[in-house]
Amino acid sequence: MDNLISFPSAGRSLPSVKRFQKQAANPYVRSSSASVSNSKVLKLHKPLVSKVKNLQSPTVMVLLNGSPSSNELEDSYLTIGSGREVPSLATKISNEIRNENFFNNAELVNSVNHVKKSQLNGYDSKLNLMGLVSTKSPYAELRHMYALIELARRQGLKDSDIKLNLIVDGAGDTPGMAQRVIKRIRDQYPDIEISSLTGRDIAIDDAVNDSKSKAFFRALTVKPSFQADSPQSALDQYFSINKKSEKFMPTFLTSESDATPVSKNDSLVFFNTKLDRKQIAVLFRQMEKENNDSFRFTALGDYGLKNAMNIAYKQKPLLPGFVKVLNDSGKKIKELAQPENPKLFDLLHGGNNKQLTNVTREFVSGSEIIDKTLNSLSQGNNDLTLVNLDTSTPQAKLSVENQLERIKEKVKSLGGKLIVTSVNAGASNGLVPVEISDFSKSGKEQISNNSIKPSEIAGAIIRDFKVTVPEYMEDSRTNNVSSPEIWWTGWRLSKAS
Repeated sequence: MDNLISFPSAGRSLPSVKRFQKQAANPYVRSSSASVSNSKVLKLHKPLVSKVKNLQSPTVMVLLNGSPSSNELEDSYLTIGSGREVPSLATKISNEIRNENFFNNAELVNSVNHVKKSQLNGYDSKLNLMGLVSTKSPYAELRHMYALIELARRQGLKDSDIKLNLIVDGAGDTPGMAQRVIKRIRDQYPDIEISSLTGRDIAIDDAVNDSKSKAFFRALTVKPSFQADSPQSALDQYFSINKKSEKFMPTFLTSESDATPVSKNDSLVFFNTKLDRKQIAVLFRQMEKENNDSFRFTALGDYGLKNAMNIAYKQKPLLPGFVKVLNDSGKKIKELAQPENPKLFDLLHGGNNKQLTNVTREFVSGSEIIDKTLNSLSQGNNDLTLVNLDTSTPQAKLSVENQLERIKEKVKSLGGKLIVTSVNAGASNGLVPVEISDFSKSGKEQISNNSIKPSEIAGAIIRDFKVTVPEYMEDSRTNNVSSPEIWWTGWRLSKAS
């Protein structure tokens, strides 16, 4: 197809790239294909309108997750869903550290100045850094904590003025990772006190009932649950009887019986970057109000809080993703998600977790998700089915290959389309592979393969359903016929009425 990748509608084939290059200057292009008579004219760059009959055959989009959980994976989902480049908070902060702007961030500098001012007034004030420490978690990044320590040093604080209240992972880490991460931190910063350790399941509980988060808050500010002499002894003792570090109870690492990890004249910076982990941020914000700002709480992101204060990087309002655009046009959509990554489809919605009237979502384990997909297709109630599958291990990849064949056979029997993309395969070069198997023309398979920008996928899917692409999806609306993404021009053709 002359480097052309497309999602062609039934009964219509798209002109080749060469034809566009020859006739780009002409706003009208005649088609010589058998499906369009010479008396009919195709208009260039006119969006497909709603009066065109909707597709009767189903479309299935399979998203292959190359890693079980990572900021790159979440960035890819958000970009694919939004139809434009939308870096996550973690990516934005990493970029800020790289270009040194991070070390001049006003809110973070003020968090350090609060400690210096309190010390001048005679208080033993400390800078507390709190967050999850792991080597491969999307909730927080170690290098962000390292950068905060560097910022404090640049602003004149000594290492003895800094305390770490660390949250250890477990669900996303390999066995023994918590001990290795803590040892690395102690070796790198021997003069910085690790004041407390807590498991992720306690500190940043996902449940609607935030009793665990409240217990964690009380342990840091009122009365610790347990005490130990050192991080290593605390972890060694815990792991002698337990396996999962995420359930590690809040432990204060000192022999002082009347002290707490966080004091009312301290400054605390929460370096988690997940926007859905807001319970603990709410509690510390309330502590700041109750102490008349003698205590200061600063967060890297706003965590979805309204009227949030002391936010280092405020997030711009999110715009609707392609799922909502199709929902609002009346399309029925089924989402089959794996429970290990419950928030990924929110990102595919452009980062919005509001319930949509024409969208149903079901969480299914990996062993059942294919059967659920086939059953959903058999019922024929949905225009678009979205499925995410894990391919993070060789075993998972082999299993998915067999599963995709089952989905393809079902789509073929229904005369539909199967779209497969490796979601975070573009982390290095910015492109992701997309394969389309189209059976909408008399059941005969037409295959398109190419590598494109994730931000360009949304527009293609929207146009395939004869719906206009929103203006804010700029990466899905390119009309530069000389660019490598020339295949998008084909989506802007419609028969003149």
